[in-house]
Amino acid sequence: MSGTVDSYVNLVEQAYRGHLKLPAFQRDFKWNRKQVVLLFDSIRQGYPLNGMIQIEGNHEEFEPRDFFGSGPEAASQAPKRLVLDGQQRLTAGIHLFFNNPGELKSQYFVDLNKLEKNIHDCKIDIENDDHVRLYLADLDVDSGYLVARSSAKDPYALLNKSDLLFTPLLISGRAKDRSTYFESYLSHKPSRKNLIRNVIESHFIVSGGPSIPLITIESTFKIEAISRIFATLNSTGKVLTPFELVVAVLFRQVDLRKGIASGKQGKIYYPQMDSTGEIALQTAVLFAGESPKKSTLPKTLTAEIWTKHSKEAFTWLDVTGKFLSDRLGMALDITASLIPYDSIFAPMAKVMKEIDYPSISGKELASVNAKLSKWVVGAALDQRYQEGVHGKQKDDADDVLAWIKNDHAEPDWLALVRVPPLTLATPMGARGLMIRALFNRSNLEDPVNQKPINLGTPTAHLHHVFPTKYVSKLTGWDEKNDKANLLLNTMQLDAETNTTFLNDDPALQVQAAEEANPKTFSQSYAAQGIDSSGLALMRKAHKTKNDFINFIKIRETVIEKMLEEFDFTKSGSAPEIDDQEDA
Repeated sequence: MSGTVDSYVNLVEQAYRGHLKLPAFQRDFKWNRKQVVLLFDSIRQGYPLNGMIQIEGNHEEFEPRDFFGSGPEAASQAPKRLVLDGQQRLTAGIHLFFNNPGELKSQYFVDLNKLEKNIHDCKIDIENDDHVRLYLADLDVDSGYLVARSSAKDPYALLNKSDLLFTPLLISGRAKDRSTYFESYLSHKPSRKNLIRNVIESHFIVSGGPSIPLITIESTFKIEAISRIFATLNSTGKVLTPFELVVAVLFRQVDLRKGIASGKQGKIYYPQMDSTGEIALQTAVLFAGESPKKSTLPKTLTAEIWTKHSKEAFTWLDVTGKFLSDRLGMALDITASLIPYDSIFAPMAKVMKEIDYPSISGKELASVNAKLSKWVVGAALDQRYQEGVHGKQKDDADDVLAWIKNDHAEPDWLALVRVPPLTLATPMGARGLMIRALFNRSNLEDPVNQKPINLGTPTAHLHHVFPTKYVSKLTGWDEKNDKANLLLNTMQLDAETNTTFLNDDPALQVQAAEEANPKTFSQSYAAQGIDSSGLALMRKAHKTKNDFINFIKIRETVIEKMLEEFDFTKSGSAPEIDDQEDA
């Protein structure tokens, strides 16, 4: 390896023109607008930037790809080097200084109005360069001087139209263009002459930017070594995920990104189950009899395992998603918003495969469905996969498989699960999501307009029966200690009704529903766990905090009865916070 130095803007231009490219295993551009704005501020201030790592040569076996936002000539260029570490900063630089209108979603501008106002508020003598330098040293992004906007067809025209100076005009190589635009701007805003001359032209023009230390890896390095060097680079930017590490390590043998994209095609449920691709990797490893622990995937997942098991991993994950949607209401064909624990997908797919689930029928199918359902619901009630997930996945698959085949009794942990007190359960915790999914099996409809409520669609809104602003007015309510955002205080409504009910007394909500549908409104409420006792309490005038508590208890009783379907009985323990997966 060798070390050199180059200017930041020169490196950005090389990336823009295609002389620098990325190996295909590199992740996509991840930075958000704020990170790009902060980078610009660092460059303006002259702050140093961390070093970058490159590989000499083209390396066609890495399928070099262009930087996001690179110029039209980049595609025809054979790269001189591939960037291993530095993609985020270089791509951000393309956004800032070589932005092609129409190709990138975001463009960046110096807001001259805000800059001038800030200078005026700080009482800066704009004709005194020492004053200006001191002012600019204290200027930061919180002042709003640099703004991001959605891509405009002609961002340069925004200077005259909205006093927004497009950042590509700020690199020194654009002096002629800059002069033309400034002349036009000052012709109708001559009062801005000092701002343009003494601030922008004197202190905002980027000639080269910070010097960047470069480490260059010789082309003689083996491909496997280069992949592993990339996989250990976490010094800057976002830490690589296990999926990204495996993609890099196995790239020469198999393109996992393409494999995941291909595996999602034609699947109904899997695409919502696995946004990162990690679950498919875990499932393939589990099918091979190895531990699915995410942190060890770069070691346990080999090209041979992936080639052998990836196709069946996608197939059986989709079968699992269908079961969870049809039997337990998770609606994985349209949403990922009702998943208590995605850690159950891989072990469940293994069980589905081993028992060849689609071939089962009759009484045997009823027994298998009951056991699988109890496993899923019990895991949520017990918060089974909140911690220590990966040690449980393989064991649970083996234990449930033996239970289904009647080779072994019900898993010990599952036999001990009881319905915990649910008064503190939250709508988005594991228990809350599981119970909401179970209600979703009932073809829910809005109690007022009778529209179907399909959870996971934009028109289905989570509604607090006792609205947050309403409960604060209840006698005895303690805003510091009492909470309204509880599972048992929520129901699903159509967006239109939710807007109407937003802060209403529950009595007014019931009244509106009854007036609209006098014969069926109570059935709509009952389908969501609000029985006649709950409705009676909602109707009550002059409600207190105790009425809220009693409403929560009434709904808890209804849900406890519903969970008897899965052979779970009530626990006598104290309430505990419902949590989501922490792994």
